[in-house]
Amino acid sequence: MNYQKRSQHRQVKTQKRQRHVYQIGIFLILGLLGITFFTTDVIPTPQEFHLRQAWKSSSQTYKGQYSIAIFSEKNGQTYTYTNRPFKHDWVTASTVKVAVLVALLHQEGGALSGYEATLARQMIENSDNDATTTLLKTYLGGYDALNQVYEALGMKYTHTPTSSWGLTTTTPKDQLILLKQIFQDSDYLSTSAQTYSKALMANVEADQNWGISAGSDHYYLKNGWLPDDKGHWYVNSIGYIPSDPGANNGYLIAVYTQNNASLATGENQIENLAKVVPEILQ
Repeated sequence: MNYQKRSQHRQVKTQKRQRHVYQIGIFLILGLLGITFFTTDVIPTPQEFHLRQAWKSSSQTYKGQYSIAIFSEKNGQTYTYTNRPFKHDWVTASTVKVAVLVALLHQEGGALSGYEATLARQMIENSDNDATTTLLKTYLGGYDALNQVYEALGMKYTHTPTSSWGLTTTTPKDQLILLKQIFQDSDYLSTSAQTYSKALMANVEADQNWGISAGSDHYYLKNGWLPDDKGHWYVNSIGYIPSDPGANNGYLIAVYTQNNASLATGENQIENLAKVVPEILQ
């Protein structure tokens, strides 16, 4: 009798393992086929379902890869969607400059010198690469200062190489962690540092305010764009869309794309994804 029970128990465990392996195989096959994934609960809420359908519909003719993450202030939920599942190495390009700003403000306690403030403004508002490099090498001690920020904040999929800050890799969900330090309660940045960061991200130059701003009248953002070695483009946009008065429907958002035929292609894809969000999250 005991032998039979043990045998039956082993059979059940074997069947469970086989089902698990089968499920993993299905996910991998779907991923290779480019099937999009909405990475929240198995059974989506109505709001999740509408976001998924809207993002899927807006991407039908898009040939590149993309990943989007949103944190809703209204319900505290995070929503993510991608057509490249299991990918954890999206190239940041200039969106990493927000991390540089956070690192600098944390180090200086929110009080920047006159020249530091000038460099920070140029870095965020004008996306000045030289200003970014100067801040990292002269004031932060090198590129590894960014990795220390990621470790402190729990951004486990984000890494800056010693060769180039623009080739930092990340995930949209990791970027939400960073954005929360500016737009949510934070032990990492002071209130004055948060206010300063918001002022810069609300004042990017006019030709750089595309992206997650689509469909919204007010926004804080930083974009990034970089050609790859095959003639395609990495195009990204991260930031915050504030709430309508009295509505508590603001949200953090990060969108990363790659293999775009042109900069404009990436910009259009990000805006197609972003502009459907405000109505659904209202």
